[in-house]
Amino acid sequence: MQNSMPLKFLLKTSLVIAGVILAYSFSVFIGGLHCAVTGECSADLPSVGFTPYIGFILGYIFFISAFLSGFGGRGKYWWLIFFVGPAMLWSLSAGSYSIVAEFFSIFCMGIFIGTLANKALIKLDPAFMAKIS
Repeated sequence: MQNSMPLKFLLKTSLVIAGVILAYSFSVFIGGLHCAVTGECSADLPSVGFTPYIGFILGYIFFISAFLSGFGGRGKYWWLIFFVGPAMLWSLSAGSYSIVAEFFSIFCMGIFIGTLANKALIKLDPAFMAKIS
């Protein structure tokens, strides 16, 4: 497997694309869940609903971190820094520690679920996981 580098790049790229697609698909649901839990739906503008936008950002952080930690193989943390890092830094620049805590908890849940999926798949099908690692 000398030429496995382009395949691993393609795998990680497809994981990121799948994460973006799932974040977009579930953005309204995730945003509604966020609105129900926190009560913050409109960003202090009663006529504007930011529910799908905050749902997309939260879904993006969750799905990208879950997919890359579960199936990313070597170098997954660099990919996490590159793709999830800007969203995390944006939450720091917003100035609200509740946003930082929320984004960080979603990020940690994604890492946890991805790691659990990785461990389960290593037990169930070690040959498949050896190919993608």
